[in-house]
Amino acid sequence: MIDEILDSYGRGGIRKRYGTGTAATIARVAQIALAGREIKLRPVDEREKAPAVLNRLIGLPTGLEPDPFGRLFAIDSRDPTPVTTR
Repeated sequence: MIDEILDSYGRGGIRKRYGTGTAATIARVAQIALAGREIKLRPVDEREKAPAVLNRLIGLPTGLEPDPFGRLFAIDSRDPTPVTTR
C-alpha cells in the first residue's frame, strides 16, 4: 500500500486527502510522511469535498440538511415525529 501511495504521488495522482470515521467529523490531511518522504497535498482552504462532507455530517442531525431516508426522529420517545429541515 505504501508503494502505491508513493507511485501515485510521483505521477501526480494524489492532490488531497481526508479521513472520516465513527466520530462523524472530518480530519483534513495537509501532508503525509512515509518512507523518508514528505508528500505535501493541496492547501486545505482550496478543497471542496471535505467541507461538503462535513457540512452534510453536521446538517443531517441538526435538520439543516434534508433527511432523504427518513432516519432521523425526535428524541422524545412519546413523539416519534421525524426531524424536519429548517
